[in-house]
Amino acid sequence: MKILKKAKLFSLLEKASSKYRLILPKEKLWGDMLFEESEPIERLPDNYGVCYNSLKDFFFPQSEVMFGDQTSKINSKIKSSLFFGVRTCDVKALNFQDFFFGREPKDYYYLTKRENSLVISLACNKPAKGCFCLYLKNSPYLKEQDNFDIQFTDLGEEFIVEAGNKKGENFVKGFKGFLTESSSSQLEKKSELHRKCEMCEGNCYDMTVIGKKMSEEDLDELWEELGWRCTNCGGCEFICPTCFCFNIKDLKYNDTLQRIRLWDSCTYKGYSQMAGGANPYYKRSARIKKRFYCKLYHAVRWFGMFACVGCGRCTAVCPVNLEMESLIASLSKGEKYVSLLNAL
Repeated sequence: MKILKKAKLFSLLEKASSKYRLILPKEKLWGDMLFEESEPIERLPDNYGVCYNSLKDFFFPQSEVMFGDQTSKINSKIKSSLFFGVRTCDVKALNFQDFFFGREPKDYYYLTKRENSLVISLACNKPAKGCFCLYLKNSPYLKEQDNFDIQFTDLGEEFIVEAGNKKGENFVKGFKGFLTESSSSQLEKKSELHRKCEMCEGNCYDMTVIGKKMSEEDLDELWEELGWRCTNCGGCEFICPTCFCFNIKDLKYNDTLQRIRLWDSCTYKGYSQMAGGANPYYKRSARIKKRFYCKLYHAVRWFGMFACVGCGRCTAVCPVNLEMESLIASLSKGEKYVSLLNAL
């Protein structure tokens, strides 16, 4: 492992900007944090936690031209991207998307952007506001078995730099002039920070109980209640870093023909409607059930991991406090849904 002095962060990012398009966390008006294409920064914002948007916006954007007039010309201008300051939960969400878009037939549009990117994550020294990853027994930092490029751990005046794969190792070699060897005391400090963060977990949710309930018990009353609550806005799907639903449209704009991929929501009534007009998920309760089963039951069967990383974004965006953590907590304790925010 290597050490990067924080005073050298700007210089490292400045050199990297000649090869990469930099995507960095930026503080906006009223304190919102967003990943944006940016010039090099000297330090991370003081109140930096989980950004409001996730990396899904860049690898699986809300609107994307698949092919049509000018497509090849547009794609040829795209530089490789370097994402800096990505939290552990977003790296794990990205790994989930890799499973989905990497299945046969492989998704060229997503995978091309992934291959031309480098993600530098920042381990959490304390849980971010609204995050519940620790309650899901997810680690606040990446381990050897996790698929990651580079992980930084903040030691105060410097970062521990850890490469997780060949892509990360090559980046470290290319920027070795900015890095020094880590000492045993610095490595011990890193381990101690990780241990202290994990001790903040509190009461963990029993995810095995949730899977058993969803597979064996009749929860129709629960889905009816949640269907009544839901406003069908789609915000939870659009903000979620692991949601992958999309629609495809052919459009003509200024004499230009293009096929475009757009985000869609499984809680929209038209999402499951078939050509003859039949819709197996016409009822809102059925669509809510479909969403939560996808996240907490089917994803485990498909990919061996939950489609929830505990980032807490859905809590922030839902206007009626119909969020994932409250559903997980309620299923852990009983069928009746109780919002952890004590609303409604």
